[in-house]
Amino acid sequence: MKEYTITQAAEVVKAIMAYGVVVQVEPNVFLTTLAKIEVPLVVMSHNKNLFSELFQYLTTYKGLSFYAESKQPLELPNMIELVEVERMRIPSF
Repeated sequence: MKEYTITQAAEVVKAIMAYGVVVQVEPNVFLTTLAKIEVPLVVMSHNKNLFSELFQYLTTYKGLSFYAESKQPLELPNMIELVEVERMRIPSF
């Protein structure tokens, strides 16, 4: 387990409060979560560089934010609101 100083711990608490709870899940779990939402709002980012591609997805369900990464685009349901962004930053602790 990583140990934090008091200052670092305070910064972690601030980040959690600012972002809320972000749960990183596998793409199939993300799609299963979307199926539970009547009209889900999905934020998607597509990052491409010389060596790789990364698709990032974010949605909320019951107060939690669900985040998934994939090297291939996910087949999203038709009934979604999609917001495409250039870059997505997810906190990691």
